[in-house]
Amino acid sequence: MLRCFLAIEIPPEPRHRIADAISDLERSFPDLRITPPDNLHITLKFLGDFPEAALPRLAHQAASKLAPMQDFDVTLAGLGAFPHARAASVVWIGIQHGASQLARIARKLETTAGKLGAMRDRRPYQPHLTLARLREPRAIPLDRVSAPDPITFRVEDVVLYESRLAPSGATHLPLARLPMGRDPEDMSTFAPDF
Repeated sequence: MLRCFLAIEIPPEPRHRIADAISDLERSFPDLRITPPDNLHITLKFLGDFPEAALPRLAHQAASKLAPMQDFDVTLAGLGAFPHARAASVVWIGIQHGASQLARIARKLETTAGKLGAMRDRRPYQPHLTLARLREPRAIPLDRVSAPDPITFRVEDVVLYESRLAPSGATHLPLARLPMGRDPEDMSTFAPDF
């Protein structure tokens, strides 16, 4: 079993800009568990502990669902918190543009993963990029933090990640890139590293 998830990778240039916002957040609220810049991503489907032997099948079926879709732009903007800023457990950057495409992909991946035994999410999908978590929910006055200017980048694929947990934090390892708009039968379009 491998702890896995499907997500949109954040390219290097946007990741550097988001890292500045994370630094500001960390200065304002030093007790937050900050997401390391290398771990930044937009989760589409958390799989949890998933059978390693089933990952190639998942990758192939997910790529089939993505084949009819086209690349699109995502714009990150605004800060928020789950469940809300008065009792925050997660601090995030929102999706200003591209949320409907992300939700559509998430629905496709939810169905595909569910057919292979992954647990279904009980909550509706809310696209966001997690910046930090809190051990105990509390009020976070986000008006004290400078939100970054809107950040736009192109989404061309979905990444299947393994998440390895350690006392120092999680490490996310890409296992496969699942491109949009390409035939998954052509195995050269994606190369699972299983």
